[in-house]
Amino acid sequence: MSKTVYPKGIVLFKPHANAPEFVKGVMKIDMKTLTAFCRENPDLMGEYKGNPQLPLQLLDGNDGLYLTVDTFKPSGDKSTPTPPPEDDEPLPF
Repeated sequence: MSKTVYPKGIVLFKPHANAPEFVKGVMKIDMKTLTAFCRENPDLMGEYKGNPQLPLQLLDGNDGLYLTVDTFKPSGDKSTPTPPPEDDEPLPF
């Protein structure tokens, strides 16, 4: 299992007591801190349509919602598994 990485520069807060029910929280982004975090961690960056992205997961924990960096990397092997070789002898049943 990979280590949990929390993005720097993004903070989530619980909604205000008088906020409507559909408001799940408030997010504040410090662009300077987030940009520095992305530059310091190029291995965490992904790409979509030629643009760099920081993949995040929004999770629900004991104290409410929180963000982590999605560190999942596909293995890169998208080929279908090779079937086992066939024996020349028939099965006994």
